[in-house]
Amino acid sequence: MKSLTLLLALDIVLVCVAGQGQDYKGRSLTEWKARTQPSFSVRDRQESIRAVAQIGWNRTIRDRSTPEDMRWVTREITPTLIELLDDASMEVRLEAVLALGGPFACVSPSKTPPEALAKLMERLADQNAEIRRVAAGDIVSIRPIPEKEALQLLRHKDIVVRRAAAKGLLSVEQFRAELVKVMNEDFEFCRKNVQEISRVGPGSVPILVRILDDKNPNVRSSAALSLARLGPAAKEAVPTLKHLLTDMTEVYNNDDGHRVCHSAGQALNGILGDRDYLKGLPTKPPDGL
Repeated sequence: MKSLTLLLALDIVLVCVAGQGQDYKGRSLTEWKARTQPSFSVRDRQESIRAVAQIGWNRTIRDRSTPEDMRWVTREITPTLIELLDDASMEVRLEAVLALGGPFACVSPSKTPPEALAKLMERLADQNAEIRRVAAGDIVSIRPIPEKEALQLLRHKDIVVRRAAAKGLLSVEQFRAELVKVMNEDFEFCRKNVQEISRVGPGSVPILVRILDDKNPNVRSSAALSLARLGPAAKEAVPTLKHLLTDMTEVYNNDDGHRVCHSAGQALNGILGDRDYLKGLPTKPPDGL
């Protein structure tokens, strides 16, 4: 009976340890950390970094996570990922910076580990553009947002860094003025993120009006739909949108037969509250969604 009780107790302990993320795929955290060292192949090290990160996720991204879980990740996970950001291998640095996002850079509810933020800022000078992009995204995903560093990123000389920071901050009100500056200076960024830039608010309207003249019909359509989401605040776009009511170019959309003119009509309805602009447009096929 005692033996059975001990076995049951041991099973419970093992389940708890696994549930808290200290064991993953049959290896302990200590084993996975050891396999991140240069004596292993790059592929093995990449897998090990992902495993270390997953253990951290398992410990913190769950319904029962506590402040102690956060402190555990700060102590047991974050330092390993930070150290690997200086690795000689570009592939290893990239894997580490991918792992060291917001959840690990800011596992404390009240304060970001300063060494994590400092090391991510250093990676903005990395020779690899993808590492610079991901590092910038990591920094702006930190909560609370480090305002000084976020502004440095939005004003950075490297367009890769500026774009990554701007994309991550589009819906953050405190940076709206700076975001509008970035958007006015980088029209291509606006084109590529046309569906999202309306999150900046009314400051995006002049830019979206310019995009309504884009050569690509899908971009024109997306700009119109972004203006629709802004509602009455996009009133200055009305004249240009009216011109697009005659644009019969078909575009990719969930609705079969959707054309640029349909997007323009939706935008005018959203801005002016007038459904008449949707009348008289080409009829979509019966099986349109």
